[in-house]
Amino acid sequence: ATPKLSYAISATDGGKRQLDQISLRAEGTAGKTLSWQTMVYQNEYSDERWVRFSASASQQERDTYETHQGLRASASWRPSVNGLASLVVEGGVDYEHQSDRSDRYNSTARARVSQTRGQAWDLDITGAFVQAVIKPVASLSLVPGLRVDQLGGGFTNRLSNLSFPVNDYGLITQPKLSAIWAVQPGQTVYANLGRSFQVGVGSATAGAGGGSTATGTGAAPGAGGTATATVTVSFLPFNGPPPALHDAVPAVAARRAGGLDVLANDTS
Repeated sequence: ATPKLSYAISATDGGKRQLDQISLRAEGTAGKTLSWQTMVYQNEYSDERWVRFSASASQQERDTYETHQGLRASASWRPSVNGLASLVVEGGVDYEHQSDRSDRYNSTARARVSQTRGQAWDLDITGAFVQAVIKPVASLSLVPGLRVDQLGGGFTNRLSNLSFPVNDYGLITQPKLSAIWAVQPGQTVYANLGRSFQVGVGSATAGAGGGSTATGTGAAPGAGGTATATVTVSFLPFNGPPPALHDAVPAVAARRAGGLDVLANDTS
């Protein structure tokens, strides 16, 4: 293929991005029916870009810096119960802290001229969950679950020197119930009933509204989040036995966007 060049106005555009991750995990068993696992982790993300969209517009420097830290612990109990094909009970707790910053500048050939954005967020999520995978018979799995979360943190507009706490969502509860029935080889029926919650993104998480136009008036409790109840029935190709514990209650919202799931979400 013939290489293509950018316009001359983009001669000094470009950028750099870096992602660093570290985690430590431990797991073990206690007897034949109890297992446990814990994990601590930290993710560092930085993105620095220079971009000019047209000859009539100034070049922009767009910088994003994020630090995510967390701790998760869970335990699974697999007792033998008369009258059931199998039973698994799982519970756990987790904590996550996010510290993010977004800055923007008007620039000329990567030299800063003026700052147009200076935003910073802190978000703390403390949660706990419990669920069971109940199999009355080998072909049927019933999965009740409950997750509870509490949010904290705040938003700061560093240009206007205004700060706002995270909206008061109260104690967030998310119950779910799933059923998986392997009718016959090649046919599986799946149903899910649940309530899910997702916080706002960026400055909408706090009482800042639009961020750079904040007036200092906080949002009402519950603003910036959504709570929905859903019922899903689907037919799936049969690829073996019903899904395992962590597949039985599918995620509804991505954690990176602020979503919370019944299970302690896997690192993504």
